[in-house]
Formats: sequence, C-alpha cells, structure tokens
Amino acid sequence: MASLTTACANVLAISVAELHDGLATIYDGILARGVLTTITALAHWKSCLEQNRRGELYELAIRSIEDIDHEVSADLGDTLTTPHMAAEHERIRRLLSPGACQEHGTHRT
Repeated sequence: MASLTTACANVLAISVAELHDGLATIYDGILARGVLTTITALAHWKSCLEQNRRGELYELAIRSIEDIDHEVSADLGDTLTTPHMAAEHERIRRLLSPGACQEHGTHRT
C-alpha cells in the first residue's frame, strides 16, 4: 500500500522510472496476495447477503474455479481429477443451491 500511496501523492512529480518501479511493486503485491481477487469476492458476497442476488454467487463460483485452475494441474477431459477440485466443485454446488444466501446470515430489510 505504501507504493500506491506514494505514487498517488507524487503523481505529478514522480519520474517515469519511479512510477515504473512503484507500479511493479503494486502489481506484484496484488498478485502475490490475491488482493484484487479477495476484494472482488468480498464485494460479490456482500451483494449476495444484502440483496439476495444469486448472480453474485455465480461470479464467486467462476472466480473460485479460475483460482483453482491456476493451482491444480488436471486432465482437461476430467475437471474433477483431484480431491481438491472435487471438494471445490461440491462447495460451489452448495453455494449455488436455492436459499444459499439465507443460510449464511442474510437479513433482508
């Protein structure tokens, strides 16, 4: 976050090289910690809980599968070849079932 704060605060005075280095640090931090994925997932989950928006669960499921896809090597003919992938598939199936948002504390106002 320090690189982002510095880059924003000095945007008019920062050199191209400093901006390049700052952006590289920011980008590496986002990828290494999955910050962007986490923030997006939290926003989708919030919408699901607040507004019972089922489409938000679909987005979470897609992001989850994309993350697993990068972590697990599997035969493309069988996407459930590892126990980890099969467990993730089952978790997503449960989340997409009717009423999944209510099961996780949705309070409609």
